[in-house]
Amino acid sequence: MEAEKRECVSYKQRCAVRTLRFSANWTYRQIAEEQKLSLSTVFDICQAPSTPKKPKGRPFSLDTPTRRRLVATATMSAAYRRMPLREVAAACGVQACEKTLRKAFRMEGYSRRVARKKPFLDERKRGLRLDFAQAHRHWTKDDWRQVIWTDECYVLVPRLLRNPRMSAGSQPGAL
Repeated sequence: MEAEKRECVSYKQRCAVRTLRFSANWTYRQIAEEQKLSLSTVFDICQAPSTPKKPKGRPFSLDTPTRRRLVATATMSAAYRRMPLREVAAACGVQACEKTLRKAFRMEGYSRRVARKKPFLDERKRGLRLDFAQAHRHWTKDDWRQVIWTDECYVLVPRLLRNPRMSAGSQPGAL
């Protein structure tokens, strides 16, 4: 599919199109033929506001390269990831308030969360691990190479088994 081409229309020509439409009451087709423009271009010119809209609000104080540098610094190491945002900004030589820094990181798709605590081993789990280790201590390296570790592979579940409402007996083709 070919990319859509946009016609370059000068400010003077836009004014002429709008004048013919709104003052002379010409049709879109008449204007398109007279100005040698496509019908859709004439329609777009007439539908657009006569003066372009100004951006609202105050422009953001941190530009894109600065924001990217902040994120790169914050993700550089574990120490920087745990560092408060103000200290990361100070390391980059950027002065901004906490709210501005949070917004800058959010604009770049970076967010922080409290780390989840790893649960401790209780007596039962500790005993299960010890039993497993003692039961398999005589295994050779070749025996261990035959084991498939679930944290090192993908397990693909057939699509029908993923639907919790459908049991194995209700699959198509099942007896």
